[in-house]
Amino acid sequence: MDKTPSRDDEENTGFWSILSHPAVFDSIQRLMGNRSLFETIVRDYMPKRSGIRILDIGCGTGSLVSVLPEGVDHVGFDISPRYIAYAAARRHPRSRFFVERVSEISPERLGRFDVVMAFGILHHIGDDEARSLIDTAAALLGKGGRLVTVDAARVDDQSALARFFMDRDRGRHIRTPAEYLGLFSDRPFSAEGKVLRGALRIPMAHCVVRADRL
Repeated sequence: MDKTPSRDDEENTGFWSILSHPAVFDSIQRLMGNRSLFETIVRDYMPKRSGIRILDIGCGTGSLVSVLPEGVDHVGFDISPRYIAYAAARRHPRSRFFVERVSEISPERLGRFDVVMAFGILHHIGDDEARSLIDTAAALLGKGGRLVTVDAARVDDQSALARFFMDRDRGRHIRTPAEYLGLFSDRPFSAEGKVLRGALRIPMAHCVVRADRL
């Protein structure tokens, strides 16, 4: 766990530099329809029981919190001080936010989690960092816990417009569903993937990986 997924390997110059401003990032996410995507993932992939603990890797401005059910203990990590300050200013009573690399935490510090969520992280990082993220999640999940990742994906029957948007995405590591699943090989998870279409208001396919801790 000595190497941390950090989103360092992404495009952050020119037009993309405006996304460093939390309010702008938040507004663009809303316009794209990210809330609907969050709702789908929480409904279909989060265990249906009260009192679960969720670790939100790369939590950004904390938008996931708005769709979580009551009674959830949510902990968000991001390396952007601006994003975390913006998230914390919303004063979510059931959330804690940290400006820190998630690999620097341990079960002894925050305990173990039932669910680890990583929205839009893997397609920003290379294979070695992605496997490091998976290993970090494995260390922080109890047996039977779940890692859920959601990322833009390349599929065979994509439209030209979908390819246009993906080619201009900040992330430089958009993979096929098979390639995302391949990251979990030799890891202590039972992983399965699903392609989501029409999850956002732009024509882009997503791969959701549900990985249950062995």
